[in-house]
Amino acid sequence: MKLDDKFDMFFNQRIDYKAFDKREQTKVGDIVLLKRRPILECRYPLERYEISETVYELGRIKDPLTGRRCNGLRYLDESFIANDRENQLNRPSSASIPIKSTE
Repeated sequence: MKLDDKFDMFFNQRIDYKAFDKREQTKVGDIVLLKRRPILECRYPLERYEISETVYELGRIKDPLTGRRCNGLRYLDESFIANDRENQLNRPSSASIPIKSTE
């Protein structure tokens, strides 16, 4: 957070780090734990950190209290999603529904 003197408010400040990935398994958007590298091991001047472990992969976030997967503010109940997809596939199309006359 950075203090803005004009508005006298704190604002989030984004910082991008360049890091070395030994295993080459992470993707952009993953939440990782960084570790500072010794200066002699750095290939490039800006590559001062290395990824020590992947905390959360992109799209695989779990709520720490319930342990359920979530997307933003809603939970992803995988069984509900699978049942919903199956129901969508088994729905009859509108052309096969017979129309009854009211005469």
